[in-house]
Amino acid sequence: MKLPFFAFWAVAFASLLFSNCTMAQNEKPVRTLTTVNCTVTQVAGEYTLVPDEDNSQRYMPRNLELKFRKEGLKVVVNGNVFAIPPNVRMIGTPFEITKIAVRNTEAPVKPKDADKGKDGPKLQPVSEGNAEVKTGVNYAEVQYTTNLSNVKGTIIKIDNTYLIETGPGMRYMLMGGGLPAEFQVEKTKVIFSGQSGNPPANVRMKGNPLKLASIKKAPVKKWWQFWK
Repeated sequence: MKLPFFAFWAVAFASLLFSNCTMAQNEKPVRTLTTVNCTVTQVAGEYTLVPDEDNSQRYMPRNLELKFRKEGLKVVVNGNVFAIPPNVRMIGTPFEITKIAVRNTEAPVKPKDADKGKDGPKLQPVSEGNAEVKTGVNYAEVQYTTNLSNVKGTIIKIDNTYLIETGPGMRYMLMGGGLPAEFQVEKTKVIFSGQSGNPPANVRMKGNPLKLASIKKAPVKKWWQFWK
């Protein structure tokens, strides 16, 4: 008995859908993200999540609710990261959100004694220019939100402070003593792992705070390895 043409395609589509659902159920995350600050960014008509710590990375959420689909929206997310299927090109790494919330992006305000009058204190916004420039920040003052693993970087020096630069405008400042002496050489290529976070409120730093777990010099390429 032959199936009508439309019935054949209906059965084929149902089989494909069932296969994809089965694969999704069996898929396991390669890592998890916890309390990561991201910006909602639209790429090719799709909404992605770009981490503030690494704007070269994009996550493609499978379950982003409509109310969060706003270009430039600042959010904080938890979720699971999945591997990109072999031989498949995607605009972002597959990601499943387990928790998401809009961040409070308003500048903090505080009263100044000179502005107090009969009508009460007048609140003045704290601008970045008035923020305290501070380098001796303690571990406890930083909330570490992002795990970094085997990230490539270059040692740079700004005002006698050694930093690790991973891309344009992306620098990391080591907490708790700075770089080991053997790595305090500008333009040294390194591979490092650790935890990164945001500077404390009203504190400007030369780079994102980094709690270093490991660091090593990147292997030097031979002349025949120019394509790598």
